[in-house]
Amino acid sequence: MAFDEEKVVVVDVFCNRDLIVDSVDINKELFSIVVVGRILNEQMGVYALRVVQEEAINKALILINPQYITQDIKNKQFRAYFNNSQKVFEDETRKMVEIYIRNKPETIKYGIPNPERVKVEDLVLANRAPLLNFPHPRIFKEHNAEEILQKKKEEEEERLRIEEKIKEKDERDKRMQKPDSAYENL
Repeated sequence: MAFDEEKVVVVDVFCNRDLIVDSVDINKELFSIVVVGRILNEQMGVYALRVVQEEAINKALILINPQYITQDIKNKQFRAYFNNSQKVFEDETRKMVEIYIRNKPETIKYGIPNPERVKVEDLVLANRAPLLNFPHPRIFKEHNAEEILQKKKEEEEERLRIEEKIKEKDERDKRMQKPDSAYENL
């Protein structure tokens, strides 16, 4: 937003994406990579992921098909597993992870072995990002700590509400008993 004495200028920037990546977990000891994200377009499904070098973007170091992907259509989340990916860790060049999608997600057979060769030319490139651990482990820990504190706070508030309801019920019961006890003394 920009302004001066005569006018105000408001600019909205919109971005249309079919998916977002929530986290990338790289484990160099086990030679594995796990990519977790969400599909924003219900008509699309994650079909393939590949890791490429930044300098040679047309050549895949490793490519996975739906056999190594899980997608929860209801929650719009996906998880992709690169196992035995030693080739990715052989050198220290910068690498990118590419996520390809296609329409009709209900027809994609996730977790089932598929001997067909994946042709990325027939798919839609939905996201390309540097192959880095994110969120950073420190940020991830801080986020988890914040979530735990928030949960504890909500549980404490719920406990106080329940105690208040019990207290109110006890008071009502005592008020209801007083008229009965007054008649007994007569």
